[in-house]
Order: sequence, then structure tokens, then C-alpha cells
Amino acid sequence: MARKKLQHSALLKRLLPLVCGATMTAQMAIGEPLIYECAIQNQESRGWIEPQYVFRIDTDPLRADHATENYGFKPTRIRTDRKGHYRFYWQNKPKAKNGQEFWVDYFARIDPKTKAIRLRGVFVLRWIANPPEAFGECTLIAK
Repeated sequence: MARKKLQHSALLKRLLPLVCGATMTAQMAIGEPLIYECAIQNQESRGWIEPQYVFRIDTDPLRADHATENYGFKPTRIRTDRKGHYRFYWQNKPKAKNGQEFWVDYFARIDPKTKAIRLRGVFVLRWIANPPEAFGECTLIAK
């Protein structure tokens, strides 16, 4: 448990400058962004899903970015469904240990009421029986 907290605080220290910079630049814009920090707890990801994500959502107009420990903020497609959930979509091309490049489509859904996140990856042009999937909780760190 202590090791997880230590990893969590180390990740926060790495992402804090990105979050602060994103917050400052977004405050210069018209609307204040929502910034969710999401910790993935239940991982069936086999290394394809990061343990933590940060999502920045500009509500007017509706835009989003996401960040992980390995990647800085990247643009993300966003939409809201009729239940008010935020749905995200982005593509990534990670490399396997053998150097082979994969094309992965990621889908995430955040419920603003319960702060729950569901995240899954789909391998494009490859048939994988069990695609990576993860669940976790988010905290709203900036409003």
C-alpha cells in the first residue's frame, strides 16, 4: 500500500507542471476547464493501459486533452451522451518490446456524478480475443 502511494505521489510530481500549465493557459481562454485526475485500479490491461490519466475538458466549446506519465497532453475527441457522461476517443501507436508498432484506439467514459472511469483499448487491424480494459476512479482537481 505504501509503495502504491509512493508511486502515486511520484506520478503527481511529474504531471503537476503539465496540469498547472494547462490550467493557466486554459484560464486565459473564455471558460474554466474541468480537470479530472483518474487512477486506474482494476487493470486487465496487460501493459496497454497506463495506471493514471489526466483529462482536461473545456466546456465552451467542448474540447478535451488527456495526459499520461509517458505522454504529455494530447488532443482527444470528446462528446457527451444523453446521460451526461463524458466519452473520450483517441488513437495511439505504442511499440511492443520486440519493436513492432501497434495501432490502438482507446475509449474512455467518465461519469461526472460518481467520478467513475471505464477505459478500454481496441487493436486496429489485429484480432485480439481479450482487448485491454480497466476501471478506476477520478477526482476533480480543477473547476
